[in-house]
Amino acid sequence: MDVYGSWVHAIWTGNRLGKLSDYLKEPGLNGLSKGFVLTALTVLLYHESDRRTEVLDFYRDLLSTYTEALSKGDEICVEPLQFQP
Repeated sequence: MDVYGSWVHAIWTGNRLGKLSDYLKEPGLNGLSKGFVLTALTVLLYHESDRRTEVLDFYRDLLSTYTEALSKGDEICVEPLQFQP
């Protein structure tokens, strides 16, 4: 399991999805790392399908937060692309 997967697994087994939610709602963080965390969460859900409702509620809340932030012009879920010459 990679670093993000290990981190998510520790939160998952400790039943602290709120910490994961806080991380994903933090503006200015690398979008790719957020994607890895969401992928790891989905893989863990595959192995513990009895937590499906909990995870769907988690995603619903996250998407609601992102939608609201985007409508206000906040960059909570997307970091500005910076290209280096």
